[in-house]
Amino acid sequence: MRELGKHGPWLRHAAVALLYFAAYTALRQVSFSYWLLPAGLRLGCLLFAPYRYWPALAAGEMLGLGNVAYQCYETLGPLYALFSFIPPILIEMPIVRWCRQRLGLFGIKRQVRMSALLLCTLLTSLVTAGFDYLFVCIIAPTLPQQAPPTIDWAAGYFLGKYLGVLTVVPLALMLWQVARPKEWRSWWPRLASSRLAMDSVALLLPTLLLLMWMATHADGQLALGVRMAMFLPVAGLAMRHGWYGAAIGGSAASISIAIVMPVHFDTMTTQAELIMSFAITMMLMFGSRISVLHHRDEKERTESRLALQAAQQGLYLGELRMRHAADTIEQIATTFHEVQGRVLERIRHVLSPAEEHNFSKQVIASRFEAFQLANSLSPRAIVTRGLASAINDATIAHAFSIEDIDYQCELRRSNIDALSAGAQLALYRLICEASAYIYEQATLSSVSMKIRTGSAHGRRWVAVRIDSVHDAKASTLMPALGACEQFRNRVGATGQGIGALRDQAYVYSGMVHLRSLAQGTRLTLLLHDAPKAADTFARVN
Repeated sequence: MRELGKHGPWLRHAAVALLYFAAYTALRQVSFSYWLLPAGLRLGCLLFAPYRYWPALAAGEMLGLGNVAYQCYETLGPLYALFSFIPPILIEMPIVRWCRQRLGLFGIKRQVRMSALLLCTLLTSLVTAGFDYLFVCIIAPTLPQQAPPTIDWAAGYFLGKYLGVLTVVPLALMLWQVARPKEWRSWWPRLASSRLAMDSVALLLPTLLLLMWMATHADGQLALGVRMAMFLPVAGLAMRHGWYGAAIGGSAASISIAIVMPVHFDTMTTQAELIMSFAITMMLMFGSRISVLHHRDEKERTESRLALQAAQQGLYLGELRMRHAADTIEQIATTFHEVQGRVLERIRHVLSPAEEHNFSKQVIASRFEAFQLANSLSPRAIVTRGLASAINDATIAHAFSIEDIDYQCELRRSNIDALSAGAQLALYRLICEASAYIYEQATLSSVSMKIRTGSAHGRRWVAVRIDSVHDAKASTLMPALGACEQFRNRVGATGQGIGALRDQAYVYSGMVHLRSLAQGTRLTLLLHDAPKAADTFARVN
């Protein structure tokens, strides 16, 4: 075991070299000069592998070039064989290291800077294409019946390497960002619920298969047009899913073009590859910007959701403080009432019957006002009998009955007690504020309230409609300011107006709508209960 641990680093380097050699050899079997997948493997390994494994990668590529060097040795001699044995990965290493360190190719949380990646792809493709063209220019004079190399050869080498990198590297980077080794058990559920995977299977693949079939049965300019049209699904995926869609669509479209190529070196094939390379590059750039915008929107939605949750929790904590204050007021009122009773017993013999009666009435009235204040702060009916009872026949009903206003509340098929504690208290406060607002608008003869609840997309909702009918026989159009203040005190409302109602409803993703009727006013409000609100408030309580 000690010897194995001593040689462990060398074994790891040997394993990296052999794996790279195997992958390099396999990709060379399906590549040609205008579509070089080993170029993508080379750059991808340099991007992902730590620097300490780069010599092992170079050794693996030298093993892959052994067959080429042997052929050059037999036909051209040892000098050319030695030249062909130089791995192009050695030329790319300084460029990739500069891009990783100086350009910040990789950011935090596995973010990819697309402009740096495309610049790295362009530079490495240019340098290695120039290296290959130089090698061809050197050996061309020594070969009999060999046409002299032209600049078109260099362009073809560059196009093949560039398209090969675009086929492999963006897709590998996407998988590297998405994959979580510790969450491999959830890969399949995540893949099944992914909109990108669904669009790729349902839209991208059928479209490319149809275009491939049309390209194999078409001739001339029509076939070229069909091959060029293969970038359209790439653009569609990029617009919907950012550079992830461009990576998947670009790889699939590039492979489709390589499959339907009639000849690997004709002009039409080169034109189709050139257009596809340009399209993938543009879609990666635009897609990266779209991904940034999507990430920004998602971040804003998350921050907004967290802010709403914090506001909901703050409202609930405020309700708890008011409940504590109401308990304190009731205790003080009870103690004060007992003290007043003892004092009355002590001085009863010096008071006349009329004075004793007035003093007793003041004691009872002060206790009643204290309990009424405590009830407006935190209604006891919600705690003892539930929210439905508090709305139907407790504080609100009592406030309207004092003003001789007919009040009816319909709770048919409404399970408002199933809402979270925070949502129940918010709903009650909104109903109290809405009742006070409607009361202040005109002299009323009747008020009817209907409440409905339900659930949609895993969230409970509650809708309230309050209809008021104006009193045509009243002597005044609007109640007095003193009556309005008394009504607000009875229901525990602040009377801040319709704007404050809308702000409070927005905390629970709701809305408030006000409408004038022929004989009155209709106020409608809607609230949504947060999915995690109940658990959060339960912990707070």
